[in-house]
Amino acid sequence: MVTSRLLERTMDLVRNRRRTVTYSLISEHTGLPLQFLQDLMAGRLKDPGVSRIEKLYNYFSESP
Repeated sequence: MVTSRLLERTMDLVRNRRRTVTYSLISEHTGLPLQFLQDLMAGRLKDPGVSRIEKLYNYFSESP
C-alpha cells in the first residue's frame, strides 16, 4: 500500500536524521505538534494521517 510505504520511508528518514535535528526543531519547521512526533516514533499512533506524514516527508526531502 502506498500509504504504508510512505509511512515506513518517512519513519526511516526521522530515525536516520542528523542528531542535531531534534524533534523540537522538526516541530517548529513543520508545524506538527511535538507530541505527535514523539507518539509517531514510539509507535503509539495507529493512523497518523496522510497529510501529517506527507508534511514530515517533505520536510526531510527538501532539507539539505
